[in-house]
Amino acid sequence: MIDFLFHTPGGLALVIITALILTGPLRSFIWFLIFLGLSGAAKGRSKLYLHNLSVSHDQHLNAQTGGDRDLTVSGRSGRTYIVGMVDGVKGWSWPIVLFIVKLTDRFDPAHCLKAALVDRDEGKAASWGYKKLTEKHWQWAKEERDRIRRERG
Repeated sequence: MIDFLFHTPGGLALVIITALILTGPLRSFIWFLIFLGLSGAAKGRSKLYLHNLSVSHDQHLNAQTGGDRDLTVSGRSGRTYIVGMVDGVKGWSWPIVLFIVKLTDRFDPAHCLKAALVDRDEGKAASWGYKKLTEKHWQWAKEERDRIRRERG
């Protein structure tokens, strides 16, 4: 099997691309260590760097799973959750969306709603799939976010 990959025209390219994808987090960590060494370990800058790096990996994962390249997985889940709750449109991915929303809520209340609100103008002219999110959707999201904040303090 491996000989086939190396002896076909596209085989080596496939091996190289797969290696680059699988080693992405490792390469990012190495660049982070280099950054820390060059910046003198400035805490504020390294924290911002880690945040930007995690958002870029999140957007990359979203794009790999068929989402828009400008949205995070949380923002995409938040948008799907908003449409599902306001319009009752719950597709095949609804159990996955609920799992992501509930999991992130344990660490950061209303995380997916906040991500959707932050990314409101990102991705496909602020539409989700074929369903354009209207002011009614965004108003519901703000009210739900505020309700969760009041409940959990």
